[in-house]
Amino acid sequence: MSDKQKFLLAIVLVLLVILIGVAYYYYVYVVPSLAKALPATAVQSTTTQSAIPTYVGCYKDNSARVMPSTIGVSSWDACRQKAAASGAAYFGMQYAEGSPAGSGLAQCYYGNDYAKLGAATNCKAKDAQGRILGAYWSNAVYKL
Repeated sequence: MSDKQKFLLAIVLVLLVILIGVAYYYYVYVVPSLAKALPATAVQSTTTQSAIPTYVGCYKDNSARVMPSTIGVSSWDACRQKAAASGAAYFGMQYAEGSPAGSGLAQCYYGNDYAKLGAATNCKAKDAQGRILGAYWSNAVYKL
């Protein structure tokens, strides 16, 4: 391989790394902020909401997952809507510490059971509306 070919290959690899970095930044920081910017009517029109969910408490989780269904990292509203659309009785927000500070995002889980591992005490993070988002291996559980 000539020096010119090696140089061009190095440039292509650098551009590929930059492209991956930009895609990661867009997925982690831009997409969540776009979802928060949607008008409430655009989000609420997808499902029928009957009542405001009530906070049940902070409950332990593990890798087997007490609430087995997830949509990954999301906002409290998106998690509530997905759980309601699925027919689940509860949804939980977990590990807000893994999301950018102040983003109001956490891992979303939902299902019909939440307490089989017992209560936890580390659900401290909140979103801008004051709703508890859960913590490391702990779901902030809401009843639909």
